[in-house]
Amino acid sequence: MLERWRFCVSWRQIVWVVMVAGCVNTLVLVANEQTQQPAPVQFDVVSVRPNVGTLKESPPSFVVHPNGLTAINWRLQMLIARAHGVQIGRIEKLPSWGRTARFDVRAKTAAPFSGTDERAMLRALLADRFTLKTHRESRMMDVYLLTRLSGAKMGQGLHQIAIDCATNRLSESSGPGMFPTDARPQCGDVLLGVRGKQGLLQARHAGVTLSSFAESLAGVLEKPVIDATNLDGRFDIEITYKDRSTLEYVSPSARAAAEEAPGQTIRDALKDQLGLTVTSSRQPIEFLVIDSVERPTPD
Repeated sequence: MLERWRFCVSWRQIVWVVMVAGCVNTLVLVANEQTQQPAPVQFDVVSVRPNVGTLKESPPSFVVHPNGLTAINWRLQMLIARAHGVQIGRIEKLPSWGRTARFDVRAKTAAPFSGTDERAMLRALLADRFTLKTHRESRMMDVYLLTRLSGAKMGQGLHQIAIDCATNRLSESSGPGMFPTDARPQCGDVLLGVRGKQGLLQARHAGVTLSSFAESLAGVLEKPVIDATNLDGRFDIEITYKDRSTLEYVSPSARAAAEEAPGQTIRDALKDQLGLTVTSSRQPIEFLVIDSVERPTPD
């Protein structure tokens, strides 16, 4: 019994243990303030290079692999938005080159990582290679709410699925989605393409929530977009619309024709293809403010 009492009251223990036999009402739970926090998860190998010579041929792509990720032709602001979970329109004090310069980023890990680690690992990459430092501020501003059309069914481009994002497999009760079972992109991947000479942007989202889809619309609508659809779960989404930003991927000789070619605006595409719409509102919005950032040294 003496040994048990000594164990209870020893000041060297990180946590004091309440022992019913001899320590009831005598002990206090104490945390060791010097406990070391685990090191942040990071990629083992990282390559960051300016995107040169492929601008016209390669629309931006971001693909997560079991052992890493590949971002081709991505602007820094797009990387920051994904890493910090904010819309592009809510990033402030970013130098002009951060909105225009494009990079190819390839990162690998020695062992597979979970999707929940992706943002933390991407933030560590940006802090290391771009010397990125940020803070957050909140303020009221005009926004859009993404809502369902009154009385409308989900559009043909909106496919609800049940998926385990850790294994990237659909459950038996799931709908088929819009990707082949043996070639399904990872949850959250966005595949962008330009359709023919019309300069139409085709965006295909794999296994996303409508909250993350709403965030992706901010750059097109030039305001923060908040999900108010009340549709839970994950979706495969395909939407095609006319966007002037895609004209940079059309050859100069075809650009004039592409500008005149027919095509739905993003608002019309949301309604006709997805059964969704946006309405104006005013909400408190959190902004990510850039404290410092530098161009990376290519490797």
